[in-house]
Amino acid sequence: MCIVFFFVNIRGLHGEIKTINTQFTIRDSVSQAAIPVVRVTVEQFKQTLVTRKSAFYLPLNAGTYGFVLESDGYETLKRTVDVSAQVYAFTLDMVSSADRQKIKENDSILYHYLDIVKNALRAGDLILAELNLSVAKSYALNRIAVYDSVRVMHENAKKN
Repeated sequence: MCIVFFFVNIRGLHGEIKTINTQFTIRDSVSQAAIPVVRVTVEQFKQTLVTRKSAFYLPLNAGTYGFVLESDGYETLKRTVDVSAQVYAFTLDMVSSADRQKIKENDSILYHYLDIVKNALRAGDLILAELNLSVAKSYALNRIAVYDSVRVMHENAKKN
């Protein structure tokens, strides 16, 4: 683990200096694998650190911080986090350039089959439409799973 110390302090009720020991985990958005070497810039401090493992710790004041993460083979990630005594552990998911290309290719194929379905329906060819709709469904599965997982999170948040 790469431990970096930025000395950013807040005063407690009795004047003692307190910080919140924040923890950040960095992983690949698809595989969930650790990304070992990441350049992390904390926008408020205009300082950059380089992680040697997939996590780092920072003692921070409660507040909002902007982070920019960069790693070879990955898209730059810009993320804002709100640090508090209750919320101090964060997971930062980075998208690899290869995965972004696969997502674009998958979307292109999905839209291609959906266009065939629309055109077949306009022409009244229900058999061709049904055949291509079943093929399109296989390309839409990842999109549906992502939507459902976010929907469940939203429903659970409404209950609390």
